[in-house]
Amino acid sequence: MDHLNLIPQLARARHPVSQILWGVVVSGIIIAIESVFWRWLAVSPYVPMPLGIIITSFFGGGLWAGFTATFILSFYGLIFPGSGHWFPSLIFFITGVLGTLLVDLAQNKIRELAGKEIRAEEAERLKFAAAAANIGIWEWDIPKDTLTWDDQMLTFYGLDRASFTGHVDSWRKGIHPEDSAYSNQILEEALYGKTKFELEFRVLNPSGQIKVLKANGYVMRDEKGSPIKMFGLNRDITGEKENLKKMEELKAYFEAALVQSPAGVVIGDAPTGLLRFVNPAALNIAGGDEETLVKGVDINRYARWRITDMDGVPIANEDLPLAQAIRSGETSSTNLIFIRPTGEKRVAYSQTAPVRRSDGSIISGVTVFVDITEQHKLMEELSSAREVAESAMRAKATFLDIAAHELRTPVTAASLLTQLTQRQLEKGEALDKNIIQRIRVQLDRLSRLVVDLLEVSKLDRGVLELRYEPTDLRTLVSDCSSTFQIQFPDRQITLHSSNGSIELMLDPIRIYEVVSNLIDNAIKYSPEGSPIELVLETGPESVRFLVRDHGPGLTEEGQRKLFSAFERGTTHEKTSGLGLGLFICRGIIALHDGTIGVHSAPGKGSTFYFDLPKKKEFKKTGS
Repeated sequence: MDHLNLIPQLARARHPVSQILWGVVVSGIIIAIESVFWRWLAVSPYVPMPLGIIITSFFGGGLWAGFTATFILSFYGLIFPGSGHWFPSLIFFITGVLGTLLVDLAQNKIRELAGKEIRAEEAERLKFAAAAANIGIWEWDIPKDTLTWDDQMLTFYGLDRASFTGHVDSWRKGIHPEDSAYSNQILEEALYGKTKFELEFRVLNPSGQIKVLKANGYVMRDEKGSPIKMFGLNRDITGEKENLKKMEELKAYFEAALVQSPAGVVIGDAPTGLLRFVNPAALNIAGGDEETLVKGVDINRYARWRITDMDGVPIANEDLPLAQAIRSGETSSTNLIFIRPTGEKRVAYSQTAPVRRSDGSIISGVTVFVDITEQHKLMEELSSAREVAESAMRAKATFLDIAAHELRTPVTAASLLTQLTQRQLEKGEALDKNIIQRIRVQLDRLSRLVVDLLEVSKLDRGVLELRYEPTDLRTLVSDCSSTFQIQFPDRQITLHSSNGSIELMLDPIRIYEVVSNLIDNAIKYSPEGSPIELVLETGPESVRFLVRDHGPGLTEEGQRKLFSAFERGTTHEKTSGLGLGLFICRGIIALHDGTIGVHSAPGKGSTFYFDLPKKKEFKKTGS
């Protein structure tokens, strides 16, 4: 069909003005040729002129070009030298008009042939394109009720040319019964101009196969607005519908799995920076709900969630795992602390990863986190228990060291003094009373250490027995103070108390032990010659005993540890013992439903005290 390349030029119709200009120009050229070369031409001048008219009419694009050339050349024939006759010019004029008409008929035929071939080619192209796109083409002549379908339309409806009636009923009969009423309604509305003909409906083939078609049509109307023709396209979207259904099912499964997941899931959109999905588990961990955290919240603000690292340091917006994954494309895992609106803290283990397209570009980010608060608490408790156990092991080792040292000292001293006494006896020398006294001191010290150990054991097992009886606390403290004054005559020990007795129901031996221990510690841990003050204060519901010294004092950390087992005060050459005295004192006072404590500061001395309630009845044993 290479000749079709010439058809647009040969069959093109020009504008009348353009045709007239063509006739004038070509006539002028012919006249110029005749004026110059007619003497050398072997034929009459009228011979080439019709040829010029034909050429002008053909290439000029229409009748106006041929008529213009015919008129000009006929007029020129009348004035041509050597002619001067009107009859040849008339014959030439008639010949030119007939030639122009014949050329015009030839041009119209060429245009018609070219149009048919072009339309046939375009139809083939359209048919190929429609088949490739799975599109059917239809046309409906409304007055004649003639329906024209291409082969693709017949395939959609499961028909062949022989079974196709060519009426609109062929369309109506093929529609699925459930879609028939709606489809006819849309058709009627389109014919009356109420709406466009855009329809999605199902087709039930004679074989029972169901297809989903999408139809688009255009209604042509006459000058009165009445519909005369309707044409359009049908596209098979059965596969698209099935794929869409599968995608919706997958989406439903996906969302159901995420909603029911015990792990928190948050999905963020990369281009917009918005949260696309937050499941209930995530809301539960963060302490939010659909009112406080909704889809579409800016990821950089993370809604109303307060998130910190494990040290309690707030995480900056741009450092949140989800924002980092979207920004950098990195996968990460970490522990986070979510602080709920109530102030409750929940610990979560999170894993975050970007979601990429096939080309590697990031479309979103996903964070999955699990509430590990209970596990974290258990780990902390285990860690604390381990620290306590390790501390107990260290305390036990310290105790063994101290006990071995403290027990060895009086035993060694007593052994040496006993050996010395034995040698004196063997020599028949008189016994030295000082040696006997020194042996007794060491044995008393050893006995005190053993008693402390036994009392600590009883306190730990809750079997330390108390024997309550009415006791004048003032007299008890005074007796204890006098004993220490005799033992340490260089120390000024004063008692400040109101006159009269302070009678309480208590175990006098155990309370005497506590008072004695506090006074003894004050003497040990204060400079020689410094005074010791004892104070008894009576309140409405309790009695307080205080021992105030002028020693080096205690730090806050020292005060916290002081009443623990095996803890001793400032190391001093005079200090000895297992560090159990204050621990035993605390246990005895606790059994009396009282409290014991200390007020101290480095360089300002210490004031130890205990409070005893004015109760009439107490526990008989510890618990």
